[in-house]
Amino acid sequence: MSSLDEPAHAHAAKPGEAATRARVGLRRLARLAAGGAILALLFRKVPLAEVASVLRGCDLGWALAGLALSLLAHWLVALRLRVIADHHALGLSTAQLFEINLVARFYGLFVPAGSVGAIAIRVFQLGQLRGRLSAATIAIAMDRVVATLALALVGACFWLLDAPPRAEVWLIAMGVVVAALGVPIALVLAGARELLPAAVHRALPSQLARRVERLIDELASWREMRAAAAAHIIALSLLAHLLGVAGFGALAAAIDMNAPLVSLGWIRSAMMLAAMLPISVAGIGVREGAALLTLPALGVAGPQAIGFSLLVFAVTTLAVGAIGGLAEARRLWAQAPR
Repeated sequence: MSSLDEPAHAHAAKPGEAATRARVGLRRLARLAAGGAILALLFRKVPLAEVASVLRGCDLGWALAGLALSLLAHWLVALRLRVIADHHALGLSTAQLFEINLVARFYGLFVPAGSVGAIAIRVFQLGQLRGRLSAATIAIAMDRVVATLALALVGACFWLLDAPPRAEVWLIAMGVVVAALGVPIALVLAGARELLPAAVHRALPSQLARRVERLIDELASWREMRAAAAAHIIALSLLAHLLGVAGFGALAAAIDMNAPLVSLGWIRSAMMLAAMLPISVAGIGVREGAALLTLPALGVAGPQAIGFSLLVFAVTTLAVGAIGGLAEARRLWAQAPR
C-alpha cells in the first residue's frame, strides 16, 4: 500500500514518535558530552602524552591474555543465564546466550544508556528467538540483579582482605549495592514477599513500580528452584568475577603496573560499578575517574592509572564488542535476502 492509501490515523503517532526520538538523541548527546567533559578534566590533571606513553609500552601477550580471560568470563555468564532462562522455559542454548551477550556488548558501545541499553538489546534478542519477550525481560533482569549483587559482594570481600587505608567510601558504596539488592531478594526468598509492594509503590512512579512488582512476583517463583540450580547460579557468578579479577591482573601486567591482585579485586568492582552509572556512553570517563581515585593509593602514578583504565576499556569492552559486532554481521548476512 502506498503512503497515499494509508489511513489518516496511521500518521497520528508520528509527532509523538519524533519527540521521543529527539529526547533519546538529546540524552545520547548529553551522555557523550558528560563522558567527554570528565575525560577533559582528567587530562588536565594527568597529561594525555604521558598516558599515551604508558599505552605504547603495552605488552600484547598480556593484553591478549586479558581478552581471553574476559571471553571465558562471558562464557560463564552465558552458562548462568542459561540456568535462569531454563527456569523460565525459554529453551536457549549456552552458545546462543554467549553470542547474545557479545552482541549486546557491541550495541552497548553506541546506545544512549550504555550497559542499560545493552540489556535492552539482550531482552529484544531473547524475545525474538522464542517470541516470549516478557519472559526474556524477566530472565535478563534477574540475571543483571544477580550479576551486580555478586560484583559488589566480591568487591567487598576483596576490600576486607586488602583493608586499604582511606578507602572506606568504596566499601560503603559496595555495601549499599549489596543491601539494595540483597535485602529485597532475601525477603522474597524467605517468603516475606508481601512486605515489598507497598514500599515499591511509595518509592517509584506507578508504571515502574508495577514492573518492579512483577519482578518480585517472578523472583518469588525462585523459591521452587532446585537447590542445585541455585548453587549453580551462585558458583558461576563468583567464578566469572574471579576470572574478571584475573583478567585485570593480566592487563596490569601488560603495562607493568605494580598492583596486588587482592587490591585489583575490589578496585575492579569499584570501576565497574562506577561505569554502570547512566551518565556517559559505555562508562567512558566515569571508569577512568574511579581508577584515578583508587589506584594512586597503591602507589600507581596518575598516567598509569588512567592508561590502565583505558586498556581495560579497550580489551573488555571495545575488543569484546568488536567480536560481538562480527557475530551480528554474520547473523544479518545470513538473514539477508539472496
